[in-house]
Amino acid sequence: LTEGRADPVAFLRGIVGVEALKKGTPYKPWQVSGIAKVDERTVRVRLKDRDPSFLFGLTLGWVSLVPIEALSDNYVTWKKYPVGAGPYAVVSDCGRKSCLLLKARSGTAYSGPPSVQFISDPDASVDLVGFTPEPSGKYRKVFGEGPVGFTGIFFNYKSALARDPNFRRALSLAIDREALVRGEAGMKPLYEILTSNFIGRLKLSESSQIAEAKRLLTKIPKSLLNGPIRAFGFSARSQVQGFEKHVLEKLQAQWKRVGLNVEFVASTEPLFGDKDQVTVFRVDERGTGFADPLPVFYAFYSGYLSRLFPPGEAEFGKLLDAASAAPGLAEKATRVEAVSRYFADKRYALPLYEKRLAFWLQPGRVASLGKQQGVGLDVTTVRLAAGMNERSE
Repeated sequence: LTEGRADPVAFLRGIVGVEALKKGTPYKPWQVSGIAKVDERTVRVRLKDRDPSFLFGLTLGWVSLVPIEALSDNYVTWKKYPVGAGPYAVVSDCGRKSCLLLKARSGTAYSGPPSVQFISDPDASVDLVGFTPEPSGKYRKVFGEGPVGFTGIFFNYKSALARDPNFRRALSLAIDREALVRGEAGMKPLYEILTSNFIGRLKLSESSQIAEAKRLLTKIPKSLLNGPIRAFGFSARSQVQGFEKHVLEKLQAQWKRVGLNVEFVASTEPLFGDKDQVTVFRVDERGTGFADPLPVFYAFYSGYLSRLFPPGEAEFGKLLDAASAAPGLAEKATRVEAVSRYFADKRYALPLYEKRLAFWLQPGRVASLGKQQGVGLDVTTVRLAAGMNERSE
């Protein structure tokens, strides 16, 4: 199983026996008791309870249940059945590095381009850019519908300052979230960890409270506030620039109003080092483009973000278990609200703003993206400019 950032069971948590999957350990066929083989192309899945995240997970473009024997040696194309969503299938590697060629299958109805090249080379000239920070060049920026993630502050609980609840609350009350995103299309202030696509939200709002933030800081041992506060700003960036750079600068200015001197340093680590007790928090992004709100919280409690959560939080676990066992959607929403309230009151992480997925179009090549929802790109709704018959991304 992957050693990367993703939680391997984030969308599979409701399957009976999924606990047998351990991150970083070899996978053994049929080791999950709730998954059984029926025939060569059919499996039976047994769920613990109602679990919309499992069914939603199967609809994601990067999730595919494919027997390895059915794939070609390149592990991209199939020997017999085509890989691809809807009418499109992966047919080749374009004869070049970092490229996949998709073509609409004959006999299928589609309204998008007849063929598409997906290019992951950042230096390539393309017609549509997505899933990346803003590119250089003359592009027109457009947005999909609905939030796909949020930017927030995530704490290093090996830091004594981060563990202090007065500090976390003061840090939050010093922030003017409206000012962070003012004038930015596709961004909206966020005051709770669940973005606006989820059930169980509290619909919170919080204005900055400078006097209260200063009062809370007086309750913190002075030894913890000596010198600048070390923090990370946006991982996986060779250089933070544009809007994200302005966000960090605005945060620093807002915290200075209450007497906090925050110093952002570069980081390529997605979380914190195991021995790092000096870095207090990081500003970073998290995706929320799925149906069930519980994986958002489970990621902190027992998933790939558990390094960003205080250990031994038994009460939070009880609330999560109760929400997972809710008998219906209305009751689940109520129980998720209790989880949200607990998380927000403790300030275990500080959401800043939610955002829609951004794309950049090459003028004269792509006329419209059509209706884009979720975290992927629906190629079938893309409309090319007059005279264009192929699009690359």
